Amino acid sequence: MIVVIPYKGQPEQTAIAKGRLAALLSPEQRQMLAEAMFVSVFKAWLDFDAANPNQLQQLVVVSKDRNCLAPLQGYMQHYAAQSQDKQRENLKPKNKNKLQAKHKTKQASISRNSQGYCSFTLSHFAEPDSCSDLNAALEAALQSLEAQNRSAAADQTSSASSLPSQCLIMHADLPLTEAADIASIMQDAAGQSGRQAIHLVQDKSRTGTNALVLPLPSPIPLCFGENSASKHLQQAMLLAEQGIKLHIVQQRQLAFDLDEADDLMTLLAYHKAQYFSAQHPLTACLDSLQAALDVANK
Repeated sequence: MIVVIPYKGQPEQTAIAKGRLAALLSPEQRQMLAEAMFVSVFKAWLDFDAANPNQLQQLVVVSKDRNCLAPLQGYMQHYAAQSQDKQRENLKPKNKNKLQAKHKTKQASISRNSQGYCSFTLSHFAEPDSCSDLNAALEAALQSLEAQNRSAAADQTSSASSLPSQCLIMHADLPLTEAADIASIMQDAAGQSGRQAIHLVQDKSRTGTNALVLPLPSPIPLCFGENSASKHLQQAMLLAEQGIKLHIVQQRQLAFDLDEADDLMTLLAYHKAQYFSAQHPLTACLDSLQAALDVANK
């Protein structure tokens, strides 16, 4: 499986993300929130990969921002350090006579974590200037990935069974996403019938598409934007005679995307209820936003 995450980032001469929150948040605050959600989604994939190594082969960020991977790489180092601390804590024996045996069983895992703590490749696909919208950028990224597949097959550098046969496109503004949500959709997609199927995760209004699993090469044109769910559904139904099925995935956390002021208030309510841990990528950001809003409302 290849995961593709589109991310606006901080490219020059491009509007700051989350423009519909402009009445509540400054450009700097909106950018901070967009980046925190981006890292939060990445954390969910790291958590999934830690429990399910080698199921994800590559995570590709599609962006015009040349530095879009920097926050992810920085968080990966923090994540690896935290994981190593937990493992070292687990190494402390309750019975001193078992120290050597426990050390041997854990050492390989610590070594792997120190080299990046993930079994997938993280890469950036630079959105071409010629792309007119998100769909064009994603189509270009998929074409590039499909070309990589063909090249690997032609060079016989990889067996056909090891080449990725599916792609999962997921937005970066899904702040409630957790590893368990990802595991559910990955399990559905990994089944025999799932590999030749389109899996669609609708947003909370059931009009948008928050995540989309496609066979590679993609059998449908991408239709992200207004009313994308119905457009993707229509495209998928045209393929029924070819044996490509459609699965609509119901996931409450994946359905929650943050676009409007009400969404921000909902996310802050989750934060107030301590939904996120102190170390979560969103926690410091939401602390800052809540404090600023409290001052503004006085």
